[in-house]
Amino acid sequence: LHNNMKSIFPEMRLFLAMEASETASVSISVYDNKEAADRQLEGRRKHMEDFNVSDAFFHEGKVLAFYADNEQIDKLVKSVS
Repeated sequence: LHNNMKSIFPEMRLFLAMEASETASVSISVYDNKEAADRQLEGRRKHMEDFNVSDAFFHEGKVLAFYADNEQIDKLVKSVS
């Protein structure tokens, strides 16, 4: 999936997904603004349908803080390749 993210969600600036259990995951998507996120709704709906997502909920808000250890970014990207 991560190899296709930009083609599926062209306005997405950041995406993070974490396996919470065998049947659940938590993901965060960041867009420049609400309008950009809203333009992705159809792609999001299709993506969730393709992956048989049965339950989803969404929150909207301003990113207040962000941190990523630069040394770990390459390791994280490679770990999901």
